[in-house]
Amino acid sequence: MDALREVTARIERLDRVDASARFAFGTSSALASVSGPIEAKLGVEAQSKATLDILVRPLSGIPGITERLLVSNLRNVFTPAIILGAHPRTLIQVVIQNLSPPPPSSNFKNSLFETNPSTTAVMVNAASIAFLQASSLPLTGVIVAVAVGVSLHDGERVILVDPEDSELETLVAGGVFAFLSAQPNAADPNDFSKAKVVWSFWDGTFRPAEVSQAEVLARAAGFKVLRTFYSVIFEGNSPSMELD
Repeated sequence: MDALREVTARIERLDRVDASARFAFGTSSALASVSGPIEAKLGVEAQSKATLDILVRPLSGIPGITERLLVSNLRNVFTPAIILGAHPRTLIQVVIQNLSPPPPSSNFKNSLFETNPSTTAVMVNAASIAFLQASSLPLTGVIVAVAVGVSLHDGERVILVDPEDSELETLVAGGVFAFLSAQPNAADPNDFSKAKVVWSFWDGTFRPAEVSQAEVLARAAGFKVLRTFYSVIFEGNSPSMELD
């Protein structure tokens, strides 16, 4: 089960930001904006590099523990991709709005997960497109993220790419891989095979061999996502496609 849900992505035109983009896997969706480099306040200013400030907003209400954990994870994802030393004593602000509708509570009745792991993946991808659009920020490469899960079916463990909300109850493990492609080539999957795993996060019980297999599947799906990035940024398209 290595097929992604429908992938949609487009550039947005939000006011008072340098770049913004929207990305979705099926109903899992996020909107991200990037501003910077801008003047940093004394309390957050770093002498030798820019400060990366990330804010995650839930679909409704105010940010809580889940959003604070996501902020920490997203900072770990994007720090290797941005040449922060190019703009010392400045601030780079990233705001990510979760647009994923909450799944029916029945999907979480016996689930290990409070949210679909793909929610994190779409946040990463939306922000990544926004970073690509913000030409004032030098990057070491392109970040692409894909969620995976281990589902239990009739006693057999099956690895899924981009699990749907309806599959959450069957997941015994799941997480996200974030890849950094330093020399991205959207036409050559062999190039993406060299992409570095800059961050991964897992919940649940999994076997070592499953992690290796999940990475292979996520990497193949990540290359397809990278093609979408290129279509949006360099060809001016707003694709909506089934990728298998």
